[in-house]
Amino acid sequence: MLFAIIVSIPFAIWVKKFNPEAFENYKQIYGILFMDIIYIGFLLYAGAKEKVEDELIVKIRSQSLASAFIFGIVWIITKPIIHYMLQNEIVDLHSQDVILPMLIMYIILFHFNNKNR
Repeated sequence: MLFAIIVSIPFAIWVKKFNPEAFENYKQIYGILFMDIIYIGFLLYAGAKEKVEDELIVKIRSQSLASAFIFGIVWIITKPIIHYMLQNEIVDLHSQDVILPMLIMYIILFHFNNKNR
């Protein structure tokens, strides 16, 4: 995430300074690029090897991944329902509404399961 901030913010400031109308036109693209860099960072962190990569770590990774997948499915089902109940508005989920919570849940589950082994 730090890399995304370090790269995206100075780039956006540079574009805004030298070409303000392009910045206004492409503001959404900068947000997408920022989130993509964050996704890549989470994926690199999630896939990083431990100092001791044995069968127990592989099992913990598999269990954490399965639990994060189940969490993602529950998230997909419940988020529109809760949003409708609170705001009387039907929303459509996009991939970024599911991917980031699943990655975060995987990292949290793996961290706590690895600490408690």
